[in-house]
Amino acid sequence: MSLTSPANLRSIQTPEPGVIDLDLKLLSGTEIVYSEKQKNIPIISTYYNASYWPFLLEKDKNYTTLLKVHSHSPDVTAAYISNFRAEEEVEIIDRDIDIDEYGASVTIVGKSQVPFDGFVRVVLTHKDGKVQVFEETADILTSGKEDTVGIIWQGVQKGDYNVKIYVLNSKGEILDSHETVLRVFEPVAEAIPVEESPAIGFLTVLGIFLCAGIFSGRKRK
Repeated sequence: MSLTSPANLRSIQTPEPGVIDLDLKLLSGTEIVYSEKQKNIPIISTYYNASYWPFLLEKDKNYTTLLKVHSHSPDVTAAYISNFRAEEEVEIIDRDIDIDEYGASVTIVGKSQVPFDGFVRVVLTHKDGKVQVFEETADILTSGKEDTVGIIWQGVQKGDYNVKIYVLNSKGEILDSHETVLRVFEPVAEAIPVEESPAIGFLTVLGIFLCAGIFSGRKRK
């Protein structure tokens, strides 16, 4: 919309709508691996269109996109070309990060059709310089898919911490990061694995033998 007079903001003029066709192609070398066409798209102002590849891309492989835009009036066709290398891409959703004195919850979303295979790492640095690292494997993600990774602190002492969150692929490459702070009011104890008591194990086996003897005696009758 363009103003007809700077002095009169109520007087505006809208451009006449146009119509376009889109022709999008994805190439691997000289081979067309995907094609998409859209016809008779009305255009009044800025137009945004998102296209997602409906299949997985090969990591570190080079691709080319070719877009043709045909305007009906005036009758003009423009072509655009772009080259890219397919890579893993994932993003931390900052608004969905939840960190307290018990642990962390981090939500990540895939941003590429190259499957993300990796993990979330949380680094706690105490004000005295002591560093503790916690890691948890994430789900395999593609474009638009989300996963929330939960981490529980173990052996974290009372105090103030600088918190750094990283998303890494299987090769240890950092794809995204986030930084915040944390105050722990009460120390978090180290988790102690529960071992089965030998006495309980013996009673369980004895019970199995007794049941077997009862059923055997019933059959003989």
